[in-house]
Amino acid sequence: MSPTQRIAHALAERIAFPVTHHEGVYGTLRFFGRWFGAPMDNGHVLTRAWAEGDVLLLSFHEAECLRVWNPAQVVFEGRGFTLLGADRVRWNWYSYGRPRLAENLRELAYTLEPGGLRVREDGTERVVPASDRAVRLISW
Repeated sequence: MSPTQRIAHALAERIAFPVTHHEGVYGTLRFFGRWFGAPMDNGHVLTRAWAEGDVLLLSFHEAECLRVWNPAQVVFEGRGFTLLGADRVRWNWYSYGRPRLAENLRELAYTLEPGGLRVREDGTERVVPASDRAVRLISW
């Protein structure tokens, strides 16, 4: 197992611990300093954490999935957490209020590049300045 794979697996274990001990991990999401939706407007409850290779996978209560490539250190904050770094982040969710069908599956992806942060959402791409931590699940 490579060093990045060991880190991803260790982080999955640390993040999964409170879930498997019924302590609850929940909050609203920010990716590289950008809110998913309006600030504090939505809530996500973590249901599972695991790793495949160097990718940390987190699933949430509304069939949402967060994939984090080459994740760095995790810091717990209340019932949430912060992943301090990553090369790439991809968030998949079903359009809220619609059936969980393939045509309603949405994607938001962030990739760190030398010139900034490449953001891809439902087929459109743009590059923006990179800022803040890779992932924050901010509890309330």
